[in-house]
Amino acid sequence: MAQSTAEPDVAAAQPLESPPSERVLWRFDGVDWTGIEQEDLLANLKRKVSLARLKRGTSIRPERFAYLQRRLPRELHEALQPFGYYNAEVELKVNQGEQSVALVAEVRLNEPVRVRRRDVEVLGPGATDRSLGNLIKKFKPGVGDVLRHLDYETSKANLQRVLAERGYFASELLEARVEVLRALDVADLRLRWASGPRFRFGEVTFQGSQLAEDFLPPLVPFRPDQHFNQRQLLELQRRLSELDYFDRIEVNVRDRPEDQSWSTEEGPPIGVDVALTPAPRNVYRAGASYGTDTGAAIKLGYDRRWLNAAGHKWNSDVLFGEQRSAASFRYRIPAFERFRGWWVLSTDLRQEPFGSFDPSIYEAAVSREFNWRGNNLVLGLHARREDRDSAGDLLIYPQATLERKVMDDPLYPTRGFAWRVTGRWGLAELGSDVGFQQLIASAALVRSFGDSNRLIARTDFGNVRLSDFDRLPLSFRFFAGGDRSLRGYGYQELSPRDADGERIGASKLFTASLEWEHMFGAEWGMAVFVDGGNAFNDSLDPALGAGVGVRWRSPVGPVRADIARGLDGPDQGIRLHFTLGPDL
Repeated sequence: MAQSTAEPDVAAAQPLESPPSERVLWRFDGVDWTGIEQEDLLANLKRKVSLARLKRGTSIRPERFAYLQRRLPRELHEALQPFGYYNAEVELKVNQGEQSVALVAEVRLNEPVRVRRRDVEVLGPGATDRSLGNLIKKFKPGVGDVLRHLDYETSKANLQRVLAERGYFASELLEARVEVLRALDVADLRLRWASGPRFRFGEVTFQGSQLAEDFLPPLVPFRPDQHFNQRQLLELQRRLSELDYFDRIEVNVRDRPEDQSWSTEEGPPIGVDVALTPAPRNVYRAGASYGTDTGAAIKLGYDRRWLNAAGHKWNSDVLFGEQRSAASFRYRIPAFERFRGWWVLSTDLRQEPFGSFDPSIYEAAVSREFNWRGNNLVLGLHARREDRDSAGDLLIYPQATLERKVMDDPLYPTRGFAWRVTGRWGLAELGSDVGFQQLIASAALVRSFGDSNRLIARTDFGNVRLSDFDRLPLSFRFFAGGDRSLRGYGYQELSPRDADGERIGASKLFTASLEWEHMFGAEWGMAVFVDGGNAFNDSLDPALGAGVGVRWRSPVGPVRADIARGLDGPDQGIRLHFTLGPDL
């Protein structure tokens, strides 16, 4: 850190008698520090002071010890000044045995140096840049703050970095001055930059793409002649990565012109070159899963990353399971006009249990996926038939789904949330045999407490309205109970029943869960939890379940094994719940 200050006086030390200088070796028993409680100060002293770096038990000659003892006051000042302590004093005491020597350093820190004046400015076109202005306002240390060198250097580096990120490639640091007045325990800061002109975006070229020439330019988030901003380049790289067409993406800024014939207010355009390497065109997937609710299952999948130069995609999945079998097919068409996203043509066939029945479900849909204000939004038109004992009603309905996920780690978040809302509206005007309105919502929250504890909260809500509930397909009705609903109860155990005692589902749903997790190490931990709620038609009669579980952070994701008991009635037994997958 550049500074203007007189050479600090060496703190007065207690006069010491020089140890005998016979050619002998002493055992060094270390330096004991008093008067300093801050861990960061002690750590820096142990790094900077030569005697403190010696290991206890090291052999040392008397003359070497005396030399390092004389160096200690100056080294101490050099170690403490970065923390703002310019007027510290130290008194040294030697504890000498027959064959050993140790040192006690009594330190008086005295008052730290604080900033009296802070003058930070950017000259030129950057003077009116709001982002730079906000950084200047937040520059540390501020007036009245302790002069900590790390804060100063970090703030200075941040300003220099943001100047470059925002296109001030010709910026220059004109002055960086720190004047310390030790007698007054104050410091004055003075920094000045000449921003130079702000450069602009120029032509963007794509090299190595397997797609049509006009396919990628609509993804560029900036216009030619728009002011340069590094964040826009990162956004371009993110958009290209999301497409899953490319194995490697390199976004490079061309060298700026060497001549300085450009305006002092507006810099020249800077071209951007994007080098692309296509990803493998075909993707084959295979996996296995197990859950106490769903049993064992094998899943196979095939994706064609691009079918043609227009970027169309094909996705297919097949599931073979003990409780559920399914096949799904997706034809995806890029849609970059106005809202980036996809048109999706989909077909799904599946058979799975709902309550006491095992219907077959056939569904086709056309939908539009896009990002809206940071949320994922899907609007679609669906046609669906569900067969139980005979051909069922045909449902035709618009569907809208809005969801958002924010987390610091996709597998093991310590802080994050997720929510999802889906609305369906069966319309006779569109040819639907059943008219209905349905709303489904879910939310989850994760918060950490220290390094080892997490609180996980979840809730689910559902409601469907129609004139004849008996005509509503089972897959649109609500059930509660199971691994991801109410632990302590069987899968879909909580449901209204018909006259024959069969579980037939409900028109409403509400469940909530609260879980406390404690990790004993990097991989293993335990959890305690309580779940509550029910599926119901009229009024909510909540069922409760509680239990404990083991948590394993496996290489492929979280593994949970829970033992839970339902508290709704004396005949509820103990149930084991086993699940895989992320918390959000």
